[in-house]
Amino acid sequence: LAMIALDDGVITEAERRDLGRVASLLGLGSDGADKALTQALARLEPGLATTALTMTSLISLDPGDRVVFTGDMRRPRDEWEELVHRRGLTTGSITRKTKVLVAADPNSLSGKAAKARDYGIPIITEDAFERLLGE
Repeated sequence: LAMIALDDGVITEAERRDLGRVASLLGLGSDGADKALTQALARLEPGLATTALTMTSLISLDPGDRVVFTGDMRRPRDEWEELVHRRGLTTGSITRKTKVLVAADPNSLSGKAAKARDYGIPIITEDAFERLLGE
């Protein structure tokens, strides 16, 4: 279940609650869901489990947060930017204050993606971003 939840690169609060319920039902203890997610991440990206779990499970967007886009998205860029602005978020270039980079390809080698990785900024897919916004 943890592998399925990690498929899109984001663990939503709903997914975390569901994993916690399943872990509890299985008698795995209060940290069972976190252990399962860490193990799943270790299988997906050895060596990155703790960092990736922290980055993907704690993404939340508040008014004023900066969201940056890179790559050829399914939606036109101006449509994404309009949606972001309606939510009270900002767009622009990558800075250390950027909250998340939305990428057509989360494994992108673009300059924006490289800078995001250097700064420890989460890189997520369009699908994950839509779920994050509740779209």
